Amino acid sequence: MKDNRFLTRMMSALVVLPIFFGAIFLGDPYLFIFVTLIAMLAIFEFIKLVKISLLSTQIILILLMPVILTLLSIPSITNDIITKTFIIIGLISGLYIILIKLDVNNQIKLTFYGLLGLIYISGAIISGLSIYNNYDISLIVIIMIGIFLTDTSAFIVGISLGKHPLVKKISPNKTIEGSVGSFIITTLFFIFVFSQNLAIFTSIVTTILFSTVLNITAQFGDIIISTLKRKAKVKNTGIIMPGHGGCLDRIDSILLSLITINILLWSII
Repeated sequence: MKDNRFLTRMMSALVVLPIFFGAIFLGDPYLFIFVTLIAMLAIFEFIKLVKISLLSTQIILILLMPVILTLLSIPSITNDIITKTFIIIGLISGLYIILIKLDVNNQIKLTFYGLLGLIYISGAIISGLSIYNNYDISLIVIIMIGIFLTDTSAFIVGISLGKHPLVKKISPNKTIEGSVGSFIITTLFFIFVFSQNLAIFTSIVTTILFSTVLNITAQFGDIIISTLKRKAKVKNTGIIMPGHGGCLDRIDSILLSLITINILLWSII
C-alpha cells in the first residue's frame, strides 16, 4: 500500500514537474498563463472546500483571480508598496484560514472565507512571480526544488521510519520523524547549493536561515490546508492528480512558503 502510494505520487510528479519547470524557463507569457490557470483551479477547489454553494459567488471568486494577478503584474497600474502590502495581507489570510469554522448555513461568512483563500493563493502566486522577475532565474528554481524536497522527503521518511504522529487530529499520516528528516534533507540541499558558489546567498548563516524558513513554512502550509480538509471532512481537495488529490493538495506547501520566502528576501538578499 505504501509502495503504491509512493509510486503513484512519483508518476504524477514526473508528469507535472517538467511542465512546471518548462514554463519557468520559457518565461512570459507562458509562465503567467500557466500559474494563472493553476491559481484558478486552486481557488475553485478552495471554494468547494469551504462549501460556498452560491454559483454567482463561485464564479466571481474564480474570475477575480486572473484580474488580481494581471493588475498586480502591470507596473504602470501598481507599485512596490501596493504589491508588498497585498503579499503581507496574503500571509495574514493564509494564517487565519487555520481558524476557519465552517457553517453551511452562513453563506456570508463562507464568502469571507472564500475571499481569504483568494487573497492567500493570489498572494503566493504574486510572490513567486516577484521572485522570478526580480532575481536570477536560478533562485526560483532552487526554491521550488527545496519545497519539493521538503514535501517529498517528509513523505518518504514518514512512511519508512515514522512512528510518532506530528498532528494526529489534523493529518494522521504526518510524523515527527518525517518532519525532522525533511528538515535535515532540505538543509543539506541548501548547504550544497551554497557550496557551489552561486551568487544567491551571501553566507552560510543566511543559507541555513533561508532553508529553515522554507522548510518550516512549507510544512505548516501543508498543515493549514490539511486542517481545512479535516473541518470539511474530505480527504483530498480534488482528484486531478493521482497520489496527490487535487491541485490545492499539491501546492499547499508552496503557498505559504513562497509568500514567507518573498518577504524574507526583502531583507536578506
